[in-house]
Amino acid sequence: MTNPIEIQAFSSNNQIHIDDDIGRDGITAKQIKEELSKHRGSIEIHINSAGGAVTEGIAIYNMLKAYSGKKTVFIDSLAASLASVIAMAGDTIFMPSNGLMMIHNPWGVSAGQATEHRKTAELLDLMKDSMLAAYNLKTGIEKSEISELMDQETWMNGEDCLNNGFIDGLTDSVDQDTVNAKFERVGVARQAEIKKSQHSFAADVRQSAAKICEHRKIPQPTNLFNSQHTTPKHYSEIKNV
Repeated sequence: MTNPIEIQAFSSNNQIHIDDDIGRDGITAKQIKEELSKHRGSIEIHINSAGGAVTEGIAIYNMLKAYSGKKTVFIDSLAASLASVIAMAGDTIFMPSNGLMMIHNPWGVSAGQATEHRKTAELLDLMKDSMLAAYNLKTGIEKSEISELMDQETWMNGEDCLNNGFIDGLTDSVDQDTVNAKFERVGVARQAEIKKSQHSFAADVRQSAAKICEHRKIPQPTNLFNSQHTTPKHYSEIKNV
């Protein structure tokens, strides 16, 4: 195991806290830009986040990398998904031995023709490359190996991260209840995002079906996926759309 680096203490007014989801309803790149404008010299960045929107997270990572002062990142409990990418912006990175880091592939949903699904897949591949580059720059691990870790959705504790070069040293452990609560939140947040995406997809399908019904002057089913009894002649065609 790599020897932990001695931690330097900074004034509390030189801290930036990323302790919520990344994106419009949580921590945004605009907020981080405003925070950085208030600081000069060395800063501490404290992270305790389950991740969030890819483009917002990459923007935050780039802003932090571009900051001229020394950046010390402290993962207080959890850096999952995009939060782990943001952590890689630190010149030195610390986390407790019972903290957690998770790296995985970006994901999303799409609706439409096969070409639309291919566009989404290509975009997700580009997003993965952006995330992977940050991990590679910090750890020096081969990109192919990091890609496999992302494919498997890899979870690491502090010692795992230290041994693999994702962090530079270990801090005193935080309370295990904090870790467990945050770990549970990752699952809840992900399920909520999946449910939101499903609702959005269903709405797109219903809207498409409504346009077809209007164009062909056929009754619009009250329940798209249980309407054989109302429009049996056209049901299969609408459903396939």
